[in-house]
Amino acid sequence: MQAILTSQDAKCRRFANNMIAALRQAGQKGSIHYEPSSFELQFGDDPSTAKRMNLGNAFDLCCSLPLEQRQDAISNYAKAMCALDQETKTKPSFDKARDCLMPKIHARSVYENEPSSGAGADKATASWHKPIGDHLAAGIGYDLPSGIMAIDNRDLAKWGVSGEEAFAIACENLRRRSTEPFDTPAPGVFVSPWNDDYGSSRLVLTDLIRDLEVKGNHVAITPDRDTLIVTGSEDPVGLNAMLDIAKEAFERPYPVSGIPVLLRDGKWESFEPDKHYTDLEGFRTLRLQSLESACSQQKTAIESRRDSGDEFVASYFLVTPDRCELPTSFTVWSSGIKSLLPRTEKIVFVRSDRVQGKEIVACADWERVQNVVGDLMKPMDLYPQRFSVEKFPTDEQLKELGFAPEFKGLASR
Repeated sequence: MQAILTSQDAKCRRFANNMIAALRQAGQKGSIHYEPSSFELQFGDDPSTAKRMNLGNAFDLCCSLPLEQRQDAISNYAKAMCALDQETKTKPSFDKARDCLMPKIHARSVYENEPSSGAGADKATASWHKPIGDHLAAGIGYDLPSGIMAIDNRDLAKWGVSGEEAFAIACENLRRRSTEPFDTPAPGVFVSPWNDDYGSSRLVLTDLIRDLEVKGNHVAITPDRDTLIVTGSEDPVGLNAMLDIAKEAFERPYPVSGIPVLLRDGKWESFEPDKHYTDLEGFRTLRLQSLESACSQQKTAIESRRDSGDEFVASYFLVTPDRCELPTSFTVWSSGIKSLLPRTEKIVFVRSDRVQGKEIVACADWERVQNVVGDLMKPMDLYPQRFSVEKFPTDEQLKELGFAPEFKGLASR
């Protein structure tokens, strides 16, 4: 495992160095530092004021291309970033900017875990956004020839408009671009046709979606930036077609979320089709993959902000069906360590001893853990949800927790 991790770290570092070289060639001045813990480039020496560039999307894009095309992709990405930086140095007045505002859908973790979200951070620099369901959020983008710039609270204050006002204008701008009908790859299944970087953002245009004829409530999923898929909650065939399209799109660069939402009374809420139809377990896998990504991003953000105190930020582990019958998630509650545990389906309890080393002493479903030792778990105001734990369960409590049937699959992890 260590060799694999080292190889991946080296691959990421090589990519970062190639990107820095491409940025220099494109005209980027000043110091550029690579931050491996967050896979970011930092522009400038002061972390509190430096601009940051996350390399995740560019890395995924390059990995999806043939080897001979990757260097050109890095160069083009660097040129676009430099051009965008030049375009945004002097921000226009609201009257000039309003026609270029667009809504942008992201996984909620993108907004909740940006540097300005930490304790003591300057909230003025935070990107304006509003939650959509439990796991998505909509923000405002400034559409420029070279890219999309997120609108933060400083921009809104300068313009003298509220976030809701600017968001309403952004939605109207997108609606004017959305006259083309949805593609229909299967009866009762609708897919965004636009390929303009705002396919998933049409999720906010609920009037557009309500016009689509489906069985039951409208269900939508936004697996990547350019893809919005809609079908009906009472259409298992349509949901299965949605799943097939979403699984492929979720593997592309610029993923958003693999968790569907359902439209009820004009508002989106999270929806789990696999709990209604037994042959749609693929939605469970997409959901767990999305939550794993969100928790990993959160862990990196908390550790980089250093606002977790003396608490260890526990990892979210995903076990795929090759190790157990169904995909499942778990985290580790270790003795003697104050930890921030992510919400997972199961918890593995590990006792550390100087003589005997580490020993797995229990493994239980989350609900059972809550019933037995919920008083030891303090919920934190975080997304994704985490719980602060300091004390380890007693021997009697561990005996009551026992071992979940899937324990062997988790232990081999």
